Amino acid sequence: MTFNDPVFQQAAQALATRMTREGARQTGDRITNALNFGARSVLTRDLTSTELAALRKLEIKAGMGAAATALLNIDAALTR
Repeated sequence: MTFNDPVFQQAAQALATRMTREGARQTGDRITNALNFGARSVLTRDLTSTELAALRKLEIKAGMGAAATALLNIDAALTR
């Protein structure tokens, strides 16, 4: 998958929708919950504090879709 592939964009949008929905279901910080849900779905692990901080900044600036795209583009996700 690459950024220009329409399937990649559809997968990122579907992941962002699930992240938003699941993040709202849990107690605590909605954004952190959503980002960790996405990481567990894609990477099968929670985010490190550095990854979480970077994705949180991206989500605030560009939205959950951008954060989902970034998660799908992490080397660990691409080489699985």
